[in-house]
Amino acid sequence: MSIYYNDSDNSFEDDSGEFFYDISDIMPIDDIAKYKKVGGTYYYIINGESVEIEFPIRDSIRTLNYDALTNVMYDEEGDILFNMFSIITPNDLYMFKTEKQSITITKPSGDIVELIYCEEGVEY
Repeated sequence: MSIYYNDSDNSFEDDSGEFFYDISDIMPIDDIAKYKKVGGTYYYIINGESVEIEFPIRDSIRTLNYDALTNVMYDEEGDILFNMFSIITPNDLYMFKTEKQSITITKPSGDIVELIYCEEGVEY
């Protein structure tokens, strides 16, 4: 069985599209936090069945587009980013919205996040 993590809305779902609300029954909290940051596949055996939990592996550069007209942040694939604070801090977001211009943030981990400010809307 495979379970996939969606970092846009911080959810887990299996091959059939069923949502897992408490992945901590399968995976320790510390490992969840680690894999959310670095990505990859976590393997676990439950009742003799192999379970793979897939986390997206991202480049060290993320590009997020902010639509000022609708006050919505989009990820690289054009999906609404509901869990942006797993990528940037609330202070980063505040400064970005205050300045009203595109910025690049270098996180302590060395990852780079580009925030693109679009006053006239984002089209995908």
